[in-house]
Amino acid sequence: MSEDDIGYAIYLGAILIFVGSSLIISGRDRVPMMLKQAASWVLIFCVVIAGFSLYNEWQGNQVAEDGRPKLIQLNASGDVEIPVSFDGHYYVTLLMNGTPVDFVVDTGATEIVLTMEDAAKIGIRPESLRFNGQAMSANGVVRTAVARIADVQMGPFRDRNVRVAINEGEMPGSLLGMSYLSRFDKVSIEGRKMVISRN
Repeated sequence: MSEDDIGYAIYLGAILIFVGSSLIISGRDRVPMMLKQAASWVLIFCVVIAGFSLYNEWQGNQVAEDGRPKLIQLNASGDVEIPVSFDGHYYVTLLMNGTPVDFVVDTGATEIVLTMEDAAKIGIRPESLRFNGQAMSANGVVRTAVARIADVQMGPFRDRNVRVAINEGEMPGSLLGMSYLSRFDKVSIEGRKMVISRN
């Protein structure tokens, strides 16, 4: 258990003792029955704390320090595993020209789609873009531009001269679409992880 878990347990324990002692004082003639009920509540309390602690430990093994899921390289085969996030999506960080860019894996997206912010982060100047394409979004039709990224890396896998689209509209984050995923020999969902490999 972490220090936060211990503090939380002490806090809940104090509340339990206060409520329990109040009930015992108010109903002295029913002490045996109340003790059984109190014992049941203590057991439930212990189970909840243990479950909470185990869940936090599991989450700690699945996510990096900043809260994003870890990108795990399998030792045996060299495949990359991306664990599913709590919201059901797969998040991964790629190096684009040496700069980390966060993506949500989107098999429904045709291309790699960058937000304007991520494009600027990797050195694409907005004034150099020609927004002559269109795409449908939740907010309607938005303009897009095409660019090329000299170096893209995910774990051990590296690609050169990768085409991306830059979305001029509002997006919650950049999307890793099929134009990139199709570069791999295998992209599969296995249990609670996505496995990506290249021969």
